[in-house]
Amino acid sequence: MKDYFTVHDLLHDLAEKVAGNDCYRIQRGWAGGLLPQDVRHLYIKSYDNTVITERILKLENLRTLIIARDRTNMIVDETVFESILKK
Repeated sequence: MKDYFTVHDLLHDLAEKVAGNDCYRIQRGWAGGLLPQDVRHLYIKSYDNTVITERILKLENLRTLIIARDRTNMIVDETVFESILKK
């Protein structure tokens, strides 16, 4: 049995405000809009290989990158990792 915790919406919103641009999430429905250039921790749930790779390569301060698979069995292309890690 896995433990999990829930956070009240207001507390979650406060945490997002405090984190500012340090943390950013890309989830389903993201239209490729503004990605803060000073983001340090990036969580990606759904993405387009070419668009996201180009954007990630431009992030100078990125320290953490989490690419999660969702239920649609999104497969992370090896070229995404290769190009990101080479930078």
